[in-house]
Amino acid sequence: MSTATIHVVGGGGIGSFLLRDLVRLQKTNQLIAIDGTDYNTIIYDEDDVEQKNLLYQDFGDEDILEPKAKVLGERHGIPYMEMFVENVADIIGTNQDIVVCCVDNVKFRSHLYEWQTNAQNFWIDLRSHGRIIVRICRDRKNDLEYLMRTLPDKEQEDDGSCQRAIDLEKGIIQMGNRIIATIGCQTILNYIRGIAQDSRFTRQF
Repeated sequence: MSTATIHVVGGGGIGSFLLRDLVRLQKTNQLIAIDGTDYNTIIYDEDDVEQKNLLYQDFGDEDILEPKAKVLGERHGIPYMEMFVENVADIIGTNQDIVVCCVDNVKFRSHLYEWQTNAQNFWIDLRSHGRIIVRICRDRKNDLEYLMRTLPDKEQEDDGSCQRAIDLEKGIIQMGNRIIATIGCQTILNYIRGIAQDSRFTRQF
């Protein structure tokens, strides 16, 4: 049986919950593809846990000031890297590897989209902003021109954040990040099980 890796890039509001579900699936042998490839998981994040993260990320008081990747990796018993991934090619091991984008910045997304022109790997881009969720995955319909149009012209202070800054100032959170994390898990299951799915969608709850 061959092995491959699901690279979860970003361990915040989306990635921390996505990872929890992926590890559960991995432990119950649900991440075995129809071709027999057995998937494991790794998490990448360069940030430390902050007090404000506790409102909407899968961390507790005991995790504050600890590296997010370390906390998640040790909690779930999986490999982790305390780093910002810029060159996606640097983390890929095989053509079966999957990349899941859960970061809150334009820079990585643009690199991911450009990287796909020379790579065959499946990838998923998960986004949420309050009650709005977006999922885009590798598909011939999602060419580079279209993907780049989905990015803002320049990064804002809360660009890509899974919560709206105006809500957080009031102590209000929305559940879009939890919803899109679950959808991300199902997207991975669909892919490795050979089930057809939409190339992209946007919803508001």
